[in-house]
Amino acid sequence: ALASSGGDYIWIIGYGSLMSEASARRTVQPVNFGVAILKGWRRHFNLVSITNLKNGAASLQTKEIAAVSSRPGYPDSTMLVSLFQIPANEEGAYRKREGRYQYTKVSVTRVEDVDVKRAQNLPELVNLSKDSEVVEAVMCYEFNDEDFRKQRFKTHEDYMKTVGKYYEGLLWRKDIFPVRRYLRLCVNAARDLGGQIGVQNFLETSYLANEEQTIGAYLFRNPSIMEEDN
Repeated sequence: ALASSGGDYIWIIGYGSLMSEASARRTVQPVNFGVAILKGWRRHFNLVSITNLKNGAASLQTKEIAAVSSRPGYPDSTMLVSLFQIPANEEGAYRKREGRYQYTKVSVTRVEDVDVKRAQNLPELVNLSKDSEVVEAVMCYEFNDEDFRKQRFKTHEDYMKTVGKYYEGLLWRKDIFPVRRYLRLCVNAARDLGGQIGVQNFLETSYLANEEQTIGAYLFRNPSIMEEDN
């Protein structure tokens, strides 16, 4: 049964690590975890990941320091995303996890698990889901340094405590590359979520920070990323 979509629960969309239910559970208690179709957006690995700099997974030397964000304005793009509900009182925990983004509400189409399994490709999955329920869900998306600093921090000292002591410079960049371990997590989450269609969709609708090369092309040139262990 669906949790109440009234004041008790809210719908959340995941398109990076939140495509992994296990990863989501580190922050919130998701229910009704499943797949949805989101039109008009795509992903860019263009945010410096403070979390991965802190835990040692990011490499400043190679500029492999990026986490993924999303951006609207791509009418031809269709993304497969995770969709789940959380208790409304956990929205603060979700926003803390996604603290360097801004937030919006978008309409997404829920996808039945049976359709994910029987569809041969994305167009077929979209077609099978054409009469499915559409829900309004919260999603974090691309921000910018100026507004991030202005809106989220009262003083320079506050910014230094949260971000500045780990990393100097702009957080939103066009010259950085995905954190290797994090990229593996995203690809594997896309596979768990949507099988081969999920992986293919992730590789085609995700781009490097330079906005020119897809993650699919990037991994084709750098296959060792998916072969590493940790």
